[in-house]
Amino acid sequence: MPDIPLASFKAYDFATPGDLLGDYYQSDTIRIYTVIASLIYNLAYIVAQLLAGGILLNVLSGNVIPLNWGVIIITVVVMLHVVSAGLRGIAWLDFFNGVLIMFLLALFGFAIMTVGGGASSVINGLGEIRDRFITTPGMIGIFTPSRIYGVAIGLSIGALVLSPAAWIRMYSARGKDQFKKIGVFLLGLWMVSHVIGTFFIGAYGRIIYPNVENPDFVSSLLSVRVLPIFFASLFLIAVLAAIISTADTYMHTLTATVVRDFLKAIVWPDMDDAREFRLNRLIIIGVAVVGVLMALTNPVLITPLAIFAGGITAQLLPPLVGAVCWSRATTPAALIGSGVGMVLTLIWELQGIKMLPVILPHPLAPSVLPGLATAFFINVFLFVVISYMTRPQSPEQVEKYHGLLAREL
Repeated sequence: MPDIPLASFKAYDFATPGDLLGDYYQSDTIRIYTVIASLIYNLAYIVAQLLAGGILLNVLSGNVIPLNWGVIIITVVVMLHVVSAGLRGIAWLDFFNGVLIMFLLALFGFAIMTVGGGASSVINGLGEIRDRFITTPGMIGIFTPSRIYGVAIGLSIGALVLSPAAWIRMYSARGKDQFKKIGVFLLGLWMVSHVIGTFFIGAYGRIIYPNVENPDFVSSLLSVRVLPIFFASLFLIAVLAAIISTADTYMHTLTATVVRDFLKAIVWPDMDDAREFRLNRLIIIGVAVVGVLMALTNPVLITPLAIFAGGITAQLLPPLVGAVCWSRATTPAALIGSGVGMVLTLIWELQGIKMLPVILPHPLAPSVLPGLATAFFINVFLFVVISYMTRPQSPEQVEKYHGLLAREL
């Protein structure tokens, strides 16, 4: 990835993805693209967090609180916290929860290795499914190497670079050095917590609970089995708190992008602070209602929706790189490339899960290159070609952005 110090644009009072792209390309249409990506991306992960919170409440209550009621309770708590805490309060909560949950995940992994007789014993305990469990394409047979590359483009780039929530937080960094230090530090923590913790939770959970009806319950059940009761309880409470704070972030980000990038920037440019405040509250309520309905009625669609959301969000990568790294990037290229990429992602992903008839066949077999990856490469091709065929941004606009980056770097 190129060095993209988004924090450098703090001087321009940017707060959302649409602020940067809309200002550089001088286009309300590109702002609408960012709103669409934010709606899809954040809604997918809000629903996932609500479902996870409902499951944890069910486990913590000893099945006294049904899953559906757990989802509703979590939604109410999240909504109240978003309304009362604001982004600063959510950020502090995320920090403390993140530190705690990473420590507990690492402890969880070491506890499993201790109880299970070591890493090799845990892996060997998988028996006949061991090779399929720890190698590609895995147990369900769909994660071929090409599929993994496609998901990496849609989720890894989408989540870590173009997630609206991550984007907004990158603006808050004080400078390039701080941004790099935070990034390296987080990569180290993720490696410890996810590799040592999450992998062994999945592997050992498969051994202890091979026939569990819902695999989402495994980590909760396993924590009580392998951890001391204090740490098991702390783990479940920390995960529940992390779920709430993560849902807070996505809900706040979705609301901020809709109000700031669409309603205030396009519909009501003269909107005062009081009206903006009221609209934020109304949209939070609307998002909460939609999230609950989706969590309770179509939970099986969450994973396809999350992959699709990453693919849609990744279509904003070319115009982002153009705005901060390539002075030849043009407005028509950003509009056409990203627009075509989003439409193709929508069509091919919906066709792939049989929710849309075949109206535009995929040019390659999905096993060779998934639809969202193909759409992304077409987007990049169009972005580059059209940029060379159309008028570049004004020298003043290029200097405003690229001159700032040159001075920062």
